[in-house]
Amino acid sequence: RRSGNSETQKTVFMSYENTEEKFSSADLPWNTNFTLQYAVGDQRGPESISMKLFSDLDLAPPEEISVTPEVVDEALTTVISWNNQDVFEDMTGPPVKMKLWNELESGEMKVIDEKSFPNGQNQTRISLEDGYPWQTKFSLNVDFGIKQGGESPYFDLFNQIQLMPPTNITITANQSTSYLEWTHSLELGQFHGLGTILNIWMVDPSSGNLTLLKQTLLPDTLHTSTVFSAVSGLPQEAGITLQSYVGT
Repeated sequence: RRSGNSETQKTVFMSYENTEEKFSSADLPWNTNFTLQYAVGDQRGPESISMKLFSDLDLAPPEEISVTPEVVDEALTTVISWNNQDVFEDMTGPPVKMKLWNELESGEMKVIDEKSFPNGQNQTRISLEDGYPWQTKFSLNVDFGIKQGGESPYFDLFNQIQLMPPTNITITANQSTSYLEWTHSLELGQFHGLGTILNIWMVDPSSGNLTLLKQTLLPDTLHTSTVFSAVSGLPQEAGITLQSYVGT
């Protein structure tokens, strides 16, 4: 006998020799309960204690989630791994669902994509070139179809990588030009989308405050030098700073 609520009930008769029965959550509500009792003709024995048919399954998210960035063929790639739950007798479990999130200015998290992985898979790779923003986060949960398991914490997809400023900055100058050169020294190596922000500043002599005169984005990892001309109109006292950035 099963009941999703007090108004829905069904009785199933089984032979005495049958001591096992299979039910699918695709056919029955998740909150279905069942009881057992003997039946002989129209006579009924006492019912057993009511038990949950499905909802004693472990709905906790996958465990030991790890995020490992690497550069493959100059493409920044994140390797995501997790431990699957073996909740069934045959040592398998439900599929795993990944949700990819974008955090809005209001702080609200918005789902931008979903991926599903069979229980036998415990790893996936996502590239920056797949088009997801740098600030994308992800979460994992088990997927029982009609019932979703608990959500894992949010993990940064790419943003856990620390973008160190360019290094080996050199300036070679003569009376007419200044030649500026630098390198990107990220531990992962260079990848498509990594660029340089060139800031030109002016120092206020009275207050010492900096005023940004010009900002230039150099999106190519191969673009690691530039030339300033004496006729460019920049003050002789102007200074520069360099930053790494990622454009997608």
